[in-house]
Amino acid sequence: TLSLACLSLSTKSTEAPRRLRDILLPAYRLLHPPPQPPLMYPSHRYDALRHTLVQAELILLRALGFAIYLPLAYEFLPRFLSKVLSTHVYSGGQEGAECGVMELEKTGLGMRAREWVGRAARDYEVANFYTMRTVAVAAIWVGMREVGLGVSGDGS
Repeated sequence: TLSLACLSLSTKSTEAPRRLRDILLPAYRLLHPPPQPPLMYPSHRYDALRHTLVQAELILLRALGFAIYLPLAYEFLPRFLSKVLSTHVYSGGQEGAECGVMELEKTGLGMRAREWVGRAARDYEVANFYTMRTVAVAAIWVGMREVGLGVSGDGS
């Protein structure tokens, strides 16, 4: 129930909401293989499961303090890359196209930093014990060392 509640809330928070029926029917089918009858809509069983799922969503929201958006380290990369490379951040719209400027995340350093952010996201301790800003800065620092931009390890 908790995993379905998380899935339902995640679709709502990413502005791609799904009907609870679209989540419940396949999940029920996976948990109850074909010899058992499928979950029918509408039915009392469906209504009970839907009610349980809505209650689990409310409990989860209360436990999270209704703060379901967490910024990812990827969101900090363009701004931090612009600071490191001392350039203007182009949104990738008309202004950048007119000037022929490559988006910073598509540079060698940007791609390395994105790769390191991805690695950090898969590491439990890094993803849970450091802020995403810190992860983004660390990814850029490691990327700079890899591409040879003269970053020393002694802080100078």
